[in-house]
Amino acid sequence: MQRVGKCCRASSWQALCRKAASQTFAELFDEMDKLAAGGFTEQVEKMACVLRPQVPAQMQRMFENTRLKAYANAGDASGAMRVYKDIKKQRIHPNDKMFGKLIEASAKFGKPKLAEKWFHELCNTPGLDAKLINYNCVMDAHAKNGDPSAAVAFFDRMRSKAIRPNVFTYHIIMDSFAKAGKWQSAMEWFERLVQAGHEPDEKIYATLINSYAKVGESESAANVLETMEIKRCMPHAPAYTTVIHSAARNRKPWVASFWLERMICASVQPTIETFNSVITSCAASANFTDSQRLLQRLQQMGLTPTVVTWTIMISASSALKEGKAGVCRVILHEDA
Repeated sequence: MQRVGKCCRASSWQALCRKAASQTFAELFDEMDKLAAGGFTEQVEKMACVLRPQVPAQMQRMFENTRLKAYANAGDASGAMRVYKDIKKQRIHPNDKMFGKLIEASAKFGKPKLAEKWFHELCNTPGLDAKLINYNCVMDAHAKNGDPSAAVAFFDRMRSKAIRPNVFTYHIIMDSFAKAGKWQSAMEWFERLVQAGHEPDEKIYATLINSYAKVGESESAANVLETMEIKRCMPHAPAYTTVIHSAARNRKPWVASFWLERMICASVQPTIETFNSVITSCAASANFTDSQRLLQRLQQMGLTPTVVTWTIMISASSALKEGKAGVCRVILHEDA
């Protein structure tokens, strides 16, 4: 088995060498750059070994930056560190792009402290200074690590440097508070975004909707969705689904049904789970007629009822016959 693996690697290396002999450096470097964009570190390193002797002096830094790009896109912080050590050995003076890739690799690896380390090294390098993208990257690392306060601290530091945040900056902090269940803080940051003169995008509105839905504020979530439609910031399926599921869980079948219809009218295809959620809400409110109508509607739309769908209908029908409508209990799917 090991011998076969070695043969395959040798064959792959020979094929790469043949390609190097038949293509120009520019063509091969372009291919290496595309592999780096996809985070294919192993292939990038193989190509780097073949191409290194041909790299012009003025392209050395770009060449090493491309290697760093591969590790950054792969979220491989240790691999990025190895490349940086190679760069120092070659006495190539680092630029802001190099540090940016090191920050990105650390952030994607889930290491906000390491991302901060590279950020500080960037700031302490003569002739270099951090840009908005670097602040955003460190803030995003803290936010994804469940630490919105650290993200806010970095935001304040950025503002002290007179760097203007963009929509993505606000989205990072809003999303962090929303995931922590702090919808009021998320709303405060939304207001700050608007006051700063930014136009909210679909991601910003979706974050607000998720924030409200998470704490059972289905009416507020629906109001945000309506604002999106008014402003022609057309919602995608997850935004509609979140509002529908939230209303259904809060035993508001009329609201869930209303937004299901709006979703369909907007040519956004609901899933069977979304229909099941509304059907469950109707059945639990003793509205078996609407449950039947929704069953017919989903079939007309080419969706196939699942075991959950039929369980809801059977439970609701049995309860209705026994005069105990509203006792249907089914686990709602939370795919919003």
